Amino acid sequence: MKNEIDETIKGLALLNKVSEEEMRAMIEAFRKSPDDDIEDLTGLYMEEFRKTHPEEMQKLISDLIDEMRNDYSIMQNDKGEITLIIHSLYDEPQNPRFVYDGSDTALLFINLFSTLLIKNINAETIEALDKNEEISVVEVLCGKTARQYKAELRKVKDVKPLYIG
Repeated sequence: MKNEIDETIKGLALLNKVSEEEMRAMIEAFRKSPDDDIEDLTGLYMEEFRKTHPEEMQKLISDLIDEMRNDYSIMQNDKGEITLIIHSLYDEPQNPRFVYDGSDTALLFINLFSTLLIKNINAETIEALDKNEEISVVEVLCGKTARQYKAELRKVKDVKPLYIG
């Protein structure tokens, strides 16, 4: 077990371009920090990583954003009203529209520059879309509601020409 820890510290030290002693000190400081300082230390660590490994950091952020874009939920209540829950990654909504064609794919146009592709919509939800004029959209950030708004529903002949992919 000690060898595994030593190897991990050695790898972290190489990755961060610091000595093993400095890495041990950083880890120890992190372990002794009160909870409110952990975010500060994590932020400092990420900032240092961004400076020393810009390409890796860009890829990490890009992958995280892609993962978050593909993480959404569509729910329907007893009245047939639909709520779409998404991560808050977008600018302020302006005249948002939920565009669908009756297939399992739709687009949420949040504003002129932000669009979210929604895939694998189940048949029950597609039926409910036909019975509604709008859906509720809830944007979540760090597990809390960041923003809520209504998006007008628009049924089109074919949604595929509206997106690339």
